[in-house]
Amino acid sequence: MWARSVGVEILNELQTVKGAMMGFAGAKSSSHVNPSVAMWGTVAAGIETIETVEKLSKAVASSLSSIARKAVERALIQ
Repeated sequence: MWARSVGVEILNELQTVKGAMMGFAGAKSSSHVNPSVAMWGTVAAGIETIETVEKLSKAVASSLSSIARKAVERALIQ
């Protein structure tokens, strides 16, 4: 349940990926854009989000590391 929540939060931050997923799922766009142009726009925007993905990945890894460290500390204390 926690992993799903984190995944949804990450997806919400990555608007390009979210839009692409919605497009593949059949969501209708409010604007009438040439699909080829829209696809390349999505690709370009996706490339620009690599830095954001890296930062989010580091934040998630840091959080998981902190949780694991606290669990080990608690286990050692008991």
